Amino acid sequence: MDKKNTPAVAAANRRKRVARLKKILIAVAVIFLVIPTIVCIFLAIKVDSLQKQVDYLYEAKFGNGVFSADNSLSRYEVSGSEGTLRDTDARSSGSNGKRKVYLTFDDGPSENTEAILEVLAKYNVKATFFVVGKEDEGLKPLYKKIVDSGNSIGLHSYSHKYSVLYKSLEDFEADFHKIQDYVKSITGVKTVLYRFPGGSSNQVSDVDMKDLIRFLKEEGVVYFDWNDATGDASTTKYTVTQLVNNAISGLNKEGDTILLMHDANTKGTTVEALPLIIEKLKAMDVEIVPIDMSTQPIQHISADSVE
Repeated sequence: MDKKNTPAVAAANRRKRVARLKKILIAVAVIFLVIPTIVCIFLAIKVDSLQKQVDYLYEAKFGNGVFSADNSLSRYEVSGSEGTLRDTDARSSGSNGKRKVYLTFDDGPSENTEAILEVLAKYNVKATFFVVGKEDEGLKPLYKKIVDSGNSIGLHSYSHKYSVLYKSLEDFEADFHKIQDYVKSITGVKTVLYRFPGGSSNQVSDVDMKDLIRFLKEEGVVYFDWNDATGDASTTKYTVTQLVNNAISGLNKEGDTILLMHDANTKGTTVEALPLIIEKLKAMDVEIVPIDMSTQPIQHISADSVE
């Protein structure tokens, strides 16, 4: 009998084929398990990166526009469109009759807060800081320094994460109370000034913004959007000169202006542009003041339209 065809040889060959098949099946199983895991990790990193870009892009875009009647974003000069914007055409009711400009800074405190405060003190003007929750021990004293230096402090959410903040009404409420309590514990001030991340007209919220507005009204809180921006939230790297030009060219020519800027570690050009912006404003017929409860709000979605 041919040794190649003996039952023992045939059995050995079958075992080899089975062993090879097992190896192939194991390799295929590993591939199908490992590849999805790698893809999920990659997508999670990508989503986080995109979320941060969306945060900045929405604030940058909404700083220059509001939604028109067909719900599209368009360039605008604030004109008090009924049902969309609070009327800002009326001139300031201040005793001196001047238009008012409110310098506002979002996202702080940061490594640049001290420098911003120094510039404001040098020119003897006050601003408004809409702060977020920073637990770094080196930044905590800055909340109180903002208040002690005579500037206004407002809230800009604790997390500033859209996916968390705007997940549900309950999540928004919890975030709001967390930042309000946090600021009060450090400064002693229970502020009722608020700015929505992305503005009240953002389109990333999973919750109807009117529900959030209704909640703030019940809490006695006034929220402020803006009608002018330097553009420092944009992914475009504007020069100091461009930031100044953006701010000055966007001033409301008929009424008050709330100017959007940012207080973050990466906003060194904003700090450099601030003295130039203030100098140009001081040369104009305007008054630079901080936001307080007597300030007429600029609101992309008017609180008065929400029952």
